[in-house]
Amino acid sequence: MKEGIGARQIKVAKLSVIFEGRTMTPADLAKHSAISFECKKDRSFQKQNGDWRISIIVQAVDMDQRLTMALPGTRYMAVLVEIGADEMPVQESEVMPNSGNLPKHNAQPQSDQPQPAGAKRRQPWETLLPQQQAAMRSGEAAFTVFLKESYPDEWHETTDANECLKLICGVASKRDLELNHAARVLWHQLDSHFVAWGRVSA
Repeated sequence: MKEGIGARQIKVAKLSVIFEGRTMTPADLAKHSAISFECKKDRSFQKQNGDWRISIIVQAVDMDQRLTMALPGTRYMAVLVEIGADEMPVQESEVMPNSGNLPKHNAQPQSDQPQPAGAKRRQPWETLLPQQQAAMRSGEAAFTVFLKESYPDEWHETTDANECLKLICGVASKRDLELNHAARVLWHQLDSHFVAWGRVSA
């Protein structure tokens, strides 16, 4: 026998709770109590019983005290959304088939991943800290040309690639590109603009 609409409404009502004087569903309560932060996967391994242990890295500025103060064994419902260098969610279509679900953006062209002279192994560009990326970009001649052409006002005010990128991102130090979320977004947008400019100019 099919369940009627009235019966379903009664079940939903039973799931509602009173929180801070308001009637809230479990979904409402979850949204209100959610802990949100940006993190990076550090490592993972599978235990003998089949369970997985995953280690993540959270920047100090993003860490929530509710998480640090929670007792070991505290349970959470986690939802993770992969984001790219532009701070936007990575779409499923960007995952290549038959490649261990490795996102395409992890295999950037070598021109997008500069590295110091003499380095034996190339560190993936997306794993570098924003201030490291900015320091490397500011040393590229092509980046200087890009700033002169694309940001003439900011360039004339600074006439230096390092100072110009800090002016565009609104920071006093490249270190702030890591600590300030808004500045970090501006830097990734600036770097993406440079990469697109380089492809057109090539």
